[in-house]
Amino acid sequence: MNLLVLSCLLAFAIGVPVSTDPPVVHGRQGNLDVPIPRLDGEVMVDGHLDEPIWSQAAILTGFSQFTPVDGVAASDSTEVLVWYSGTALHV
Repeated sequence: MNLLVLSCLLAFAIGVPVSTDPPVVHGRQGNLDVPIPRLDGEVMVDGHLDEPIWSQAAILTGFSQFTPVDGVAASDSTEVLVWYSGTALHV
């Protein structure tokens, strides 16, 4: 998963162009390039993702584990939403 986080930060740093549709990135299918959308909007950091802007965030899914067996699907499914604004990276 460290490679996925690094990919996210790299895409953010170099300004990878993104489409208007929220991308779904599935790690076990080999999708490691994450086009993180730059969005303008405000959110309240309260643990609830009910603001409309979250529906435009990139969706990261398909995580795998590395212990005890590398590459096996994670025992629990996880989705990570990510986007950035002019002032913050939202995960």
